[in-house]
Amino acid sequence: MMPLPKFRTLFAGLLLGLASASSARADVSDLLFTVKIVGDTDVPTISVTNNSPNLEITRFEFTIGDTAKNFDGSEQTVTAPPGAGGAASRTSPVGATRSDVVRFDLTNFGPGETFSFKIDIDTDGSTAGSTDVQNFNNVFFNNGAALNSVATVYAGAASATRTLDENPASMVFRGPTRFLRVTSTEGEGGGPPVRGVKVKLNGVEVATNETQYNNIQVAHGDRIQIIAEPEVYKNIHAEYINDPETVKNQAEERFVAIGMSVNNIAQTADPTNYDFEITRDTDVQVKWQHYYALTVRNDFSKTRSLEVIAGTPWAGPLVSDASGNPSPPASRHWVLKGSQPVVQIDGLVLDNSSHPGLDIRHVVKGYRAYGPPNALVSSTANNTARLTPNRVDIRETTVGTVTNYASGGGGTVVTNSQDHTVKVGDLVEISGSGYGPYNGTFPVTAVTATTFTIPVSFDSVPIAKGLWRNVTYVKFFGFPTVEPRQQVR
Repeated sequence: MMPLPKFRTLFAGLLLGLASASSARADVSDLLFTVKIVGDTDVPTISVTNNSPNLEITRFEFTIGDTAKNFDGSEQTVTAPPGAGGAASRTSPVGATRSDVVRFDLTNFGPGETFSFKIDIDTDGSTAGSTDVQNFNNVFFNNGAALNSVATVYAGAASATRTLDENPASMVFRGPTRFLRVTSTEGEGGGPPVRGVKVKLNGVEVATNETQYNNIQVAHGDRIQIIAEPEVYKNIHAEYINDPETVKNQAEERFVAIGMSVNNIAQTADPTNYDFEITRDTDVQVKWQHYYALTVRNDFSKTRSLEVIAGTPWAGPLVSDASGNPSPPASRHWVLKGSQPVVQIDGLVLDNSSHPGLDIRHVVKGYRAYGPPNALVSSTANNTARLTPNRVDIRETTVGTVTNYASGGGGTVVTNSQDHTVKVGDLVEISGSGYGPYNGTFPVTAVTATTFTIPVSFDSVPIAKGLWRNVTYVKFFGFPTVEPRQQVR
């Protein structure tokens, strides 16, 4: 049988070995603390609490922040950790010297315990005994271009830090510093950012757009709420809009929140809300589906006969948007980005009501299109025009009446009946002119308020001067034959 004294020696050695192993395994995830700053603004009291579940803090450091100031070691007030054998020995500044770092070696500073100290703040170069009153609120933080103060605790080789916030809501700072990174993009990431997410830190909104989401400084135990709008809209210029009436009339892009992932783990609950507590650095990805508006409209202006009897057209016009059974129906539809919609309409519409027994037909001649259905204008050209700084509404196709033709600028100057918005480089389509060469589509080479110049040799001023239309971004595509069902290509 092993003698008792030897057994006790072995047992003590085992405990020592376990304690050493625990210290070696200590890492930032276990090393939790709180720094509280109270009292006089020139000689504040700084309290440090060990919030770790099982680690002793062995050293504490706190930097000055604004290095044009320093800590004056003349103030010696220290309250050591309360446990048996608890001690706090200041190693910087030593005695009455000055330093940009205040440092304590700590003994028996266990979980749940607090130690505190007072420290005087002075300006660099100030003389002993001089009146030099500072305010830690402008030294530790809110100090212009200077760095904010950093609190660091150690447990053996492990360390954890907390950088003090700018404009802190309170003088209580939990550590260590964690970082929250929020990305808000189309699909699984890597796509364009989407605005529509709010980040709340302990109930206070701290980020509302993509420029604020990355590397939000938080602390262990902070409560975070990620809130995504169910739907977000943009207008034709890719500008975010949220007024319901504006969305109803002007929305051209739509983003729908479809879910969140946290540290690459998909969340299965509400895709627009995630509430959690910070325990480590955290990455949150908010995912969206991107839709574009497909708008289908009818132009019935040429479905009425020119012959009018008693104020009523002899036939037509068509008035119902359901005429021709358009698919999808004539309205705005949301199409998922990357998908290929099929747009069709009957090739002709029978009018059985104007004159029963007569075979009156309205034939679909073609369609005008902007955006991807208009293959004659590239997506690059469309985006260059519609986005900032140009901000052209590529949906619009302005029209006007020609009032005169004249020679000028190496071509023909076309006079409009009123001011116009045509620019140099735009394409205009002239139709109905009595002089054939004026009819067609031409690039504009010069403009004034009421005129534009086309590269066609001037000949004469016909009686029938015709109409013009800006077709730079909206093109007409005719159907070459009459088919039972016509389709947009």
